Amino acid sequence: YVASVHTDREWGGRSRATFRVGAAGASGSDVCGVFEGFIDKGVSKVQIKGGGGRMGFAMLQLRRADEAEVGCEDYESLALRANGDGRLYAVSLRNSVPLAPNIAYQGFLAGDRGWRTFELPFTSFVATRGGKMLGQPRILDVARFASLSIAIADDVEGPFRLEIRGVEALREGGDVEVT
Repeated sequence: YVASVHTDREWGGRSRATFRVGAAGASGSDVCGVFEGFIDKGVSKVQIKGGGGRMGFAMLQLRRADEAEVGCEDYESLALRANGDGRLYAVSLRNSVPLAPNIAYQGFLAGDRGWRTFELPFTSFVATRGGKMLGQPRILDVARFASLSIAIADDVEGPFRLEIRGVEALREGGDVEVT
């Protein structure tokens, strides 16, 4: 998998974020991925062409290196093993061939601190565009995932840190497959 980090700096903002794989640090956990940074809702003095969009934004995006689809049609939910910092995070799934441009399907990781497994049934994901829920229902095609993203979603300035140990698809009854 290939990881990329995007922030509002791409549109003239001042938030910053990184993703690295290593020891989790203070939590005393094993090796994991660490998505961390600082949300700043201010606008940079440097003008970016096409800037002026949403400020206070940071996102981690994961895609397969070979750009192949990930099929989860035999699974019921997505599970993330993570160490939260008490903030709210949105998990977004994108289909490889979206039914409409720029649509993502979002679920949320509640703002709990400490290691836990967040289980998100695929039926709980809602269609969004630009982080805003769409008024009409749209079906998530679980057979054709192109990417998974995690974004800070509480609209609060300040530091954030999410340690991720695993992402899995779950079958009914708790059977697990690492994807």
